[in-house]
Amino acid sequence: MRQPFVYIVALAAACLVLLAISPFPSGSGALVAASASSSDAFTNDVSAALGTALTPEQAARMDQTRESHTFQTEVSRLMKLIINSLYKTRDIFLRELISNASDALDRIRFLALTDAKAYEEGGSTLNITIRADLDAKTLTIRDSGIGMTKKQLRDNLGTIAKSGTSDFLKAVENATSSASSATELASQIGQFGVGFYSAFLVADSVVVASKHNDDPVQHIWESTAVSEFTIAEDPRGNTLGRGTEIVLKIKEDAVGYLDETRLRQLITKYSEFINFPIYLHTETLDMTASDSSKEKKEDGTDDAEPKITTKWELMNTHKPLWRREPRNVTEQEYKDFYKATSKDAADPIAWTHFKAEGDVDFNALVYAPSKQPPAFYKEMSDALIKSVKLFVRRVFITDEMPEFLPRWMSFIKAVVDADDLPLNVSRETLQKHRALKIIRKRLIRKTLDMLEKMALNDPDRYMQFYYVWATNIKMGVLEDKQYADRLTRLLRFYTSHLPNPEADAKTGTTLLTSQVAAPFNMTSLDDYISRMREGQKNIFFVGGSTLEELRTSPFIETLLARGYEVLFMDEPMDEYLTTATPSYRGYTLQNAAKEGLVFGDESDADTKEQAALAGQFKALAEKANELLGSKRVSNVTVSSRLTSSPAALVASQLGWSGNMHRVMQSQAFQSKEDQMLKFFLDQKPMLELNPKHPVVIALNERLAKLEDATDRTKELETIETAIWLLYDTSALRSGYGVDDAAVFASRIDRVLRENIGVDVAAKADVKVSPAPAVKAAEKDKTETTELLPDSEDVFKVSLNEEAEDDEQAALRRVPKSKEKLLQELKDTVARQKARAEKEKPELFAADASDAAEAEAHDILDELEDIANSPHDEL
Repeated sequence: MRQPFVYIVALAAACLVLLAISPFPSGSGALVAASASSSDAFTNDVSAALGTALTPEQAARMDQTRESHTFQTEVSRLMKLIINSLYKTRDIFLRELISNASDALDRIRFLALTDAKAYEEGGSTLNITIRADLDAKTLTIRDSGIGMTKKQLRDNLGTIAKSGTSDFLKAVENATSSASSATELASQIGQFGVGFYSAFLVADSVVVASKHNDDPVQHIWESTAVSEFTIAEDPRGNTLGRGTEIVLKIKEDAVGYLDETRLRQLITKYSEFINFPIYLHTETLDMTASDSSKEKKEDGTDDAEPKITTKWELMNTHKPLWRREPRNVTEQEYKDFYKATSKDAADPIAWTHFKAEGDVDFNALVYAPSKQPPAFYKEMSDALIKSVKLFVRRVFITDEMPEFLPRWMSFIKAVVDADDLPLNVSRETLQKHRALKIIRKRLIRKTLDMLEKMALNDPDRYMQFYYVWATNIKMGVLEDKQYADRLTRLLRFYTSHLPNPEADAKTGTTLLTSQVAAPFNMTSLDDYISRMREGQKNIFFVGGSTLEELRTSPFIETLLARGYEVLFMDEPMDEYLTTATPSYRGYTLQNAAKEGLVFGDESDADTKEQAALAGQFKALAEKANELLGSKRVSNVTVSSRLTSSPAALVASQLGWSGNMHRVMQSQAFQSKEDQMLKFFLDQKPMLELNPKHPVVIALNERLAKLEDATDRTKELETIETAIWLLYDTSALRSGYGVDDAAVFASRIDRVLRENIGVDVAAKADVKVSPAPAVKAAEKDKTETTELLPDSEDVFKVSLNEEAEDDEQAALRRVPKSKEKLLQELKDTVARQKARAEKEKPELFAADASDAAEAEAHDILDELEDIANSPHDEL
């Protein structure tokens, strides 16, 4: 029997709304209404739409001529819209059909709880089978679920946007209200009633055979998705027992979906965690045939024909672990599940498993990997990281949610399975909804809980995590202001502190250790604060490129000598953190490489001593300030932070330290016109001199006695050179680098000469011979011989067509006449022949073997071919 599709779709409601609020064109005789409750209400609505009130007479005339109509549609165009516009990829069809089969199995299982006869026909084995036939170009999906009666085939498959699952849920919900029933019903997947039609993405026609317990006859539904379908009794009789079988006649451009490997990938990706077993019919080629099948060839060898073996292979071997109670899951099961889903060979370093209830119900399993994937941060910047696999009722929806979680959480591997989410009809795209915000917030908080618990209860394991993912934690502090405080507590930095209480008690000072890579050499900010000195108000740190450089930094000499602990920030991102988080728990993070270093326990005597030293070295400071100029330094002063170093370049409060200066200037995509960059580069550092260093003291004394010097000019030059060297070496040690490497090298050369007694003006005695010029005659010869280079391997490798093309291209590039080029090429070939006879005499000897003679002929033939090949080109 044939029936037209019935058009029932949610779009109709929107059309009614538009018609209700839009002005009607003048002269329109088709005012469409959806059963107005009263004539007055309808008249008022029309009056409002027209913008002018209708008189009672006009309203009466309208009532006399009013007609009601139903919306009409072209079914073929509607089907094309559903099939081709709802889905992003064809791969979805198998997910939708398997989901429908799973719903059918859930429904029969649910009915069997109260109806003992539900399994009488078809048995109690509940599964889904998939079989591809490449020869017939068909794909068959079969389930032993509840099946459909003739009426249900017509209503469910013949009515677009009618969901059999939704109808089933409503019917059962009306019949029962128990909590257990609600739990059972939650596993139903179908919502929209259009998933079945995704089959037409890959199929020209679809045939559905179905048998329901309430219908004694098995029926066949068939359609090509044009404008009609057919339903007939199955002439084969009851072959299913109970359930549904869908046969897709695959399109020519979709035969790839009949490939066993492709099907295996789709099932694993989208339907691996379906409740019921999914079996795929597979074929393998067995090259080991039995002895009875072996036949002897004429030459006596065995000829064993390959044997094709078939079997039904279970596809969804992994169960949805997140649906189980955490207390019932073993540690090994968590590890095995992670490896199976993430394709990571290493065990995860931590995980958290929880169920959220309330506004949104969902189960989640979050892992922290122990290793970083290759090119991880590049993919993260390109928004390619797929951290979260989103399921709805165990059916995979998507893992493409680049903005779902903050960037710092891109390292996690999570599975989220929600009972209900605002998806579009194709179930491929998430809609923006409050539910997603709730899930996002829960995931972030649970991940932070997991990390905080690990840091507190298992510090060694946390340090293993931190070595791998420290950059992500720091990125979170910079970007995620809402959770910056919690993330800051998770930060760890290398420290000058020795975790050895005996050493601390004996010396009363902070010590350094050579084992800087050991976990105990890193500390949290909370632990740092717990070890602060009395009156200390700052958390001292210094930045640099290596730990060895930081341990010997001039900026921390006095800090270490006085027993203050200093944090070593050796990562490029570390100093950014101090900008975003200038204080922690009321303590200021103080960069030891910047001006204004305050210890916190300075006395009046210290202040007076520093003022006296500043006056004592005022002349040297002014001379250095004048010599270096404002383009290099902002000021020159005496220092209170140096002990063993003569000087250091200290950044201003608004400027970049030497380390930050180096980091910013090494950025790959840096614009010299960047105003922010210009501002920071214009903040010049300050040169601090150590007033108790012998070099500085000697310079100060010599400057004071300059007027009494025998050779004032030479003495001044010596002092200025020393100041320049102080500046350059300080710039190097402070991380800024020298302004002019050549000038710096010349100053060092001068000092070396003076120290070892070499005349400053003496020059190296080196004789340099100029390279010979190319003569005109030899130049022409070179151009010719380049056509065929004299290679020692020319006789070992045959001259192929590509080499011939290269020769012809070379000929076309040389601006010479045709005759001259031909002659030069023949001369070159002749030389190559002579060389061949000279270097390979065994090939051209009179008594040469047949093989050698053949090789010689090959060489000569190829050379001859090259000599003749350019004629057509020229």
